[in-house]
Amino acid sequence: DFNNGSDQYEPGKTYTITAIIDQDSISKFGFQMVALSKKSKTSNTYINAGSISLIDSLRTQLLPGTGRKYITHTSTGSLPVSAGMGAWSFIWKAPATDVGQVNFYLAAMASNNDNHWDGDMLYTKTLIVNSPTSTGINENDDNGGFSVYPNPSSGRPMSINYTVSNKTNVEL
Repeated sequence: DFNNGSDQYEPGKTYTITAIIDQDSISKFGFQMVALSKKSKTSNTYINAGSISLIDSLRTQLLPGTGRKYITHTSTGSLPVSAGMGAWSFIWKAPATDVGQVNFYLAAMASNNDNHWDGDMLYTKTLIVNSPTSTGINENDDNGGFSVYPNPSSGRPMSINYTVSNKTNVEL
């Protein structure tokens, strides 16, 4: 869940995020997370979305020098917070402007700490958080003549335009 069940962020707002992994009979935990958005609406390049800051530097750290801003556990942070549970909290500040959809990519590990892969579990999750104006309509750049304006849109009228190069019937 994000923001008490909401799937939308508010530009410039600060959120406390907690990653939790619960696995019986496990003595070590780890995680890594990054928040990314598209560089532009038509780009397939992803960039950092917003900023991440620490709440507990004993349990979490930012990875230096990666270009992307990853948060991960520390050695102390790999210890359970209670029997069979790892947890890490940090601050995510949403981008100052509407950048569209933000994807949080999380990987977490539960280890029995026996120096073998047997009994260790790796989990991944992608959390998609929408901008406050998302419509759920993605423009299709491949057909050359379809556009939606404004996109994204929320509670506002929008226009759908379709241009055809040859005379044909079009159904909406």
